[in-house]
Amino acid sequence: MIKKKTKFIFSLLEEIVPKYCYFHIRYRIDKIFKAKGMDSLKLLHYYWSHNPTGNQPEGYVTNDRNKKTSKVLVKTISKYVNPENTILELGTNVGRNLHFLSESGFKKLFGVEINKRAVDLMQSEFPDLWGHVKIYNEPIESFLQKNNMRCDLIFTSAVLEHIHYDSEWVFNKIPLFTNRYLLTLEIEDLKVDFHRIVGRKYKEIFENLNLTCIEERRFPDTHTLGDYTLRVFEKNGIANHQTV
Repeated sequence: MIKKKTKFIFSLLEEIVPKYCYFHIRYRIDKIFKAKGMDSLKLLHYYWSHNPTGNQPEGYVTNDRNKKTSKVLVKTISKYVNPENTILELGTNVGRNLHFLSESGFKKLFGVEINKRAVDLMQSEFPDLWGHVKIYNEPIESFLQKNNMRCDLIFTSAVLEHIHYDSEWVFNKIPLFTNRYLLTLEIEDLKVDFHRIVGRKYKEIFENLNLTCIEERRFPDTHTLGDYTLRVFEKNGIANHQTV
């Protein structure tokens, strides 16, 4: 009952307060009252496609913390595919992860990113990457609805945790886009239920969708909402999951 009342209050707030103000108010309400539940799908898309305080693409370019993350991703990905394989990142932001992959010899790269400013920044910050990467500047939902491409490996890094409850159908779609592997680096703590982030058990989700988890490890982080879990899933029916 409390959660329903909270949801109603936030829905009302969304209608009467300008979007750029809403996020500041919601943040303070969450902090004071420990409110639970995600914003509406419309608000989530607005937040990630625009640039409110706390979501500036410049902050995702390079620092010691996110360089470490990108290096871990590249090292893990390199165990399963080689530079001749195709790779798709869902939620590229400024393209830092793709840049590190490119620097390691991977050239058949694709990405999906909702924020146009982040895509523009990718072009200026990583010009060498820009020459051989295909970026779809749209929400993950619309990309998965409109396309039928297949890649050898798909990966996400702190992206699926932002998928709205109403968009959980994307989890059913993602396995259809990979020929071989799916890598996720996401918050899995079910206690995390924030207005832009929710924890989910991705092993359960994707193993129910014809994938098998073949690598799993904790990824300690300074994130205030909890640590991350890195998983590699293999599509069932693939006999060999060594480097191809």
